[in-house]
Amino acid sequence: MLFSVNDLFGFLAQAEDFKASIVDAFIDRKTMKIKHLAIDTGGMLSNHTVVVAADKIGKIDPDDRSVTLQLNKADLENLEVIEKVGLDDGLQLSDIPSLLLGPSSKDVAATFLEKNAPDGRLFSARSVSGSVACHGADKLGKVIGLLAGSADLTVSHLAVDTGVVLPETQRVLPINLVETVGDADTKTVLTIDAATLDASPQLENTTALDRHWADKVATYYGVF
Repeated sequence: MLFSVNDLFGFLAQAEDFKASIVDAFIDRKTMKIKHLAIDTGGMLSNHTVVVAADKIGKIDPDDRSVTLQLNKADLENLEVIEKVGLDDGLQLSDIPSLLLGPSSKDVAATFLEKNAPDGRLFSARSVSGSVACHGADKLGKVIGLLAGSADLTVSHLAVDTGVVLPETQRVLPINLVETVGDADTKTVLTIDAATLDASPQLENTTALDRHWADKVATYYGVF
C-alpha cells in the first residue's frame, strides 16, 4: 500500500515501552528509499530528537496511522548528540549509526544531513514540500509531497500542485519522471513538460495530501 510521506508526520511511532511523534524522514537520492526517521520523544529526552535507521522500523500501517519501532528506552541511553557525531570521508550510508540524538526537531534535518550524509546522498522529506517543480525554464507548479510503499519504504511517486499555472489541480507523477529532487530553496526538475502534465489525470482539488488521497492514487496506478 502507498502512503503519503507528508502524512507520516502525523503517524504515531510506537516503540516497545514508549511512544513518539515522527518529525522527519530522510531519503536516499539514489535508491529513493527511506533510510532514517526523526522522532520526537518529548520530555523523555529533554526534547531531543532521535534519528532512527530504517532497520529499526518494524511496520508502517497507513490504515492505523502508526509506525512500529524496534526500540526501547534502554536503547536511547548514552546516545551522542548529532552535533558531536561526524563521519570520516569515504564511509557509506550503511556506516551511519542506527541511532543518533539530535538537538531539536527544528534543527535535526540540517544537522543530520550536514554531519552524516556522504556526498549529499540523503534529503529531508519535509524539506521537499514547497520546492518549485520545473521543466527547463518553465515553472510547472509546487511539490506538495511524496508517496512511498509501506512494505519496502521506497518512494514511488511525487505530487505537484499545478495551481500556479492551471486551476488548482494536483498531479501525481512516477518518481522516474523526476530528474532532481529539490527543496524549498532549490528546484525540483521534471522530465515532462507542461502539456504532458496538463494531460495527466486530475486526482484532487485540495491543497494537502492525506492517507485517503494516497490510497486513491495507489488504486489508480494499480499498486494493489
